Amino acid sequence: MIARSAAPLRALAIALGVWFGLGCNHPPQAPAPPGGSAPRSGATTMTLDDLLQRASSSDFTAYDPTAVIEAVNALIPLGKAGALAALDKFIAGRDLARDPHQGLFLVMRVLFDAAPHPPLRLGGSRLNPPDPATAIPRFPILMVEDVPLMLVDAYELAGLPEQLSTHLDYYRQHGALIAPLRPAKVDRRAAFVQRFQQAYGVPPDRAEIDHIDAQLGRL
Repeated sequence: MIARSAAPLRALAIALGVWFGLGCNHPPQAPAPPGGSAPRSGATTMTLDDLLQRASSSDFTAYDPTAVIEAVNALIPLGKAGALAALDKFIAGRDLARDPHQGLFLVMRVLFDAAPHPPLRLGGSRLNPPDPATAIPRFPILMVEDVPLMLVDAYELAGLPEQLSTHLDYYRQHGALIAPLRPAKVDRRAAFVQRFQQAYGVPPDRAEIDHIDAQLGRL
């Protein structure tokens, strides 16, 4: 009984450590009591640094929408300046030459609204943006009922990789935070196929469906 009642206190302590470590002067919402419901962004006891580390993976064949959803929902309560500061701090502490943390490009595309979003120049891919690009404004991310699906499974780079700081600066000037993500319980596969066909004029091929099915299986 004692160990069970201490769990919410440990979660609150972790949240406070992240909050005040980023310079915020008011505490976050306390976690829900055992058995109660909590927002998606509070559904994990991982630190913000851990959430960003998980969402920053450059392995898009193993892309997990849940990792991006939880990272984005953890950044939103910090406000635009706080979210950007958290991303700046995370990137500054990483060796991007060893691991480029390209998943953060996707985090930023989901975290912010922008018109337009900056083009993502990571190399060539099997799937190109639709024409017009506004049909999928966050390409290669397609939002389906608040679930960020990744349309590209890999990039072939020819030249120098794009810098995360370039996109941070862009969203600093032109981005607006989205509302918290609350994925709806719908047939996401059917919704994806419909959105894809609307954007490209043809249904997704078998390889694209398999790539999306793998992501949906990780939710």
